[in-house]
This record gives sequence, C-alpha cells and structure tokens, in this order.
Amino acid sequence: MNSALLKGRSLLTWLNYSPEEIRVFLEACGKAKADSRKMAKRPRYRGKTMLVVGRGDSFFYRLAFENEFLREGGAVLSLQDDVSVGSAGLSWEDTARGLEGGCDLLLAQGIPHAAMEMMAKVASGFPICNLQSEQYSPVQALNIYFSAEELLRDTKGKRLVFVGDGRSPLSNSLMILCAKMGLDYTLVSPLERWPASSFKQVADSLAKPSGASLDVTAEPQAGVRGADVVVSAPWTSERPGVASGSAAGGGLAVSGPGRERYVVDGALMAATGNSGCIFFCDIPCARGATVAEGIPESPQSHVFQLARNKNAVVRAIFRVIL
Repeated sequence: MNSALLKGRSLLTWLNYSPEEIRVFLEACGKAKADSRKMAKRPRYRGKTMLVVGRGDSFFYRLAFENEFLREGGAVLSLQDDVSVGSAGLSWEDTARGLEGGCDLLLAQGIPHAAMEMMAKVASGFPICNLQSEQYSPVQALNIYFSAEELLRDTKGKRLVFVGDGRSPLSNSLMILCAKMGLDYTLVSPLERWPASSFKQVADSLAKPSGASLDVTAEPQAGVRGADVVVSAPWTSERPGVASGSAAGGGLAVSGPGRERYVVDGALMAATGNSGCIFFCDIPCARGATVAEGIPESPQSHVFQLARNKNAVVRAIFRVIL
C-alpha cells in the first residue's frame, strides 16, 4: 500500500489500522533497526516540535521518543506539570485546537482514552501518538509484536501468551494486533480480570479474516502449554483513566490471594513444553510480582533485545506518521 497515506494519522489504537497498514509499521521497524547500525543521523525533524502531555509509567518509552526526536534535530516540550491541559474547564477538543501551530506531534500518556479520541477528531496539523492510556498501549504492543516476528521469523501457527491482567492496556493492544495479523493469542488471567465480553467479541470478529485463534483462561499451566512467546507485564490500576502503575491510581495488589499463580517462573516456562519458547517483559521487570528472579536473564528471555528494539520502533513510528 501507499505508506504516504498514513502521514498525519494519529496512533491511538490498532483498532484504527488495517492489517496492511500495520504491516507498513512493522516493515518500518525493520528498516529503522537496520539503519540504526549505520549510526547516520539526519536532521529530519529540524524546525519541528513534539509536545509530551500527561503522566504515566512508560518512562523508558517516553525517553526513547524524546531522545530520538532530539537526535534528529527536533525540539521537545513537556506539559506534564501544566494543570491547564484538559482541565480548568478547558475541553479536550479546545485543548487540541489551542495546540494547533504549536506542535507537530503530540505524545500523550495517562490521559483518558476517550479524551485522546476527542482531541484526534479536531486536531489539525499534527497527529497524536498514544504512549499509554487506560485502554490501549499501542507502542509497547508494536515493539513486542515486532520483536516476536523478528525471532520467530514465521508466525504462522505460532502462539503468543499474555500472563497477567487481562484488562491491561497492553493485553488489549496485543489481542487486537494478534487478531489482525494472524498470530494465535491466549490470555491467562484471573476470571475477575478478563476483558469485557464486548471487547472479546470485537477481537474475535477481527481474527476471522486472519485465522488467528483467541483464547482466555484462568489456568496458567494449561494456558501456556505449547506457547511460542510468553509475555508478562505489571498489573494495572483499577481506577478509570489512569495508566498502568500510575501513582494516582495506586495499582492492584499483586500479592492478593491466588495472584502468585500468575507469576512467570521456571515451572511455568517449563509448562509450555517448548524449550525454545521466548519470554518478554519490558524493563523494569516487576521481579517477584509478575516474573520470578532469574527469568529475565534466562536463556529463553529476550528482555534485553526487546529493550534495544524500542528505539527502532519509535523511529519507525516517526517515519510512518510524521
């Protein structure tokens, strides 16, 4: 497809992109990673400004966005501490209108997803990139999917298993990506943290053209059996509109009754029955809470490759939507 058609489009959720359009992002990730080995930086974004709005726990991803934009000649402004953004009686639509002419890319995190959608509808002259909302984490999911494809090479008949909070923005985003791109997906989560039935129905409908299977179970040992990729992530806050791990939301107690069953440890990785099964979690790993000590450094872990790929994924997003 013509990738130029994606210029200026906001990246809020993978629901808004077709499989062909998602493939443009994935191919851009591979090219950005290959180009990074040359270490040749051009001032692509000289005279352009990226505005960072909101708070969240995606510190290393935010750092990657800021670092890569600065390295290629752009300017970065942060309004994380500006209480006027989306508050003091100013609507989200008016916030977006007020930013026109003041930025070329808006990086948003910890803002209610509905507010991001509202801003994107009226934003003129700049796309919005969702670093993480309470519903979706498209950048983190893209990095995991790209890294999985890179290691598996052929994802046909392969399965990715997410162990943890089934209502987390990462789980939601991975389920949508896998459904659209044809990678089988299993969610292993306590029953009370399963996604809403309406969301699962949407995901199932998206999976029909690709042939991907989407399963949900509360049984960790059975859920990971036959997995090719196992993903772990911190439990999210239960307070609406607050991103994962936000201090404002408090977060779920990972030591609750039965929650220890969902810690990825050596026994759970062995239960996959696949010695080549890949383990992913983003740094910093929630050691002892969602993943056992030693797993991130184990032979099956590609945690540090995931961390290294982050900057290439960020550069790819810039190339596609800017």
